[in-house]
Amino acid sequence: MIKIWRLGFKQSKALKLPIVIPLVLYHGTQKWTVDRRFSSLFEGPVDKLAGYTPDFEFILYDLSQYTDDQIKGTIMARVAMLLLKHIFEPDIADLLPNIFMLLKDLSEQETGLKYFESLIRYLFSNVEGITTEKIHAIVSNTLSEEKGGIIMTLAEKLIKEGHAQGLELAREGIELAVNIKFGDGEDCKTIITKIRTIQDINLLRALKGKIMSAKSVPELIQSIDN
Repeated sequence: MIKIWRLGFKQSKALKLPIVIPLVLYHGTQKWTVDRRFSSLFEGPVDKLAGYTPDFEFILYDLSQYTDDQIKGTIMARVAMLLLKHIFEPDIADLLPNIFMLLKDLSEQETGLKYFESLIRYLFSNVEGITTEKIHAIVSNTLSEEKGGIIMTLAEKLIKEGHAQGLELAREGIELAVNIKFGDGEDCKTIITKIRTIQDINLLRALKGKIMSAKSVPELIQSIDN
């Protein structure tokens, strides 16, 4: 709100501030419990000093309180809000085809394809276990073969990037754990060299437990070799 008012002063010589109606779009997993009045953030005799403190109330839209049919607006607004509403649900992958079907009319437009790209990126960033098969089920029902191929290429690229990033983070975490427990001697350098060649994310995750239980560097090296 302050940024809007500052921008207003810069763009206009008017001495009056525009009215700003604050709105919160909430899609968390917990019930909203925060007081909607700004004055609730102050401590002390707030009521007695009400004339000296700024106060306002924001409009709250808690998506969990609306059915899918009650969510209205433009196609992109509906798709975005439905995706936000269901993003934490375990069966989100099964709901995606119906949500993305709303984009069918926009899919042949250039902007529609960009929307698809943004939404696919959001899914890969927030949903575990999303597969190319699920993405293919979505795009095959909503996009032409040509544009569907573009999205599938993007999906495959994002999966590879995510896998590579996951491997790198896992390796860094394991290397740190090895250094903390066993120091940075030559034996540890040998272990780290072996760790950097591992391409199986599940094996890297299993190594975390082995580091905790290993009593010596040779024992840990043996567990990696096996």
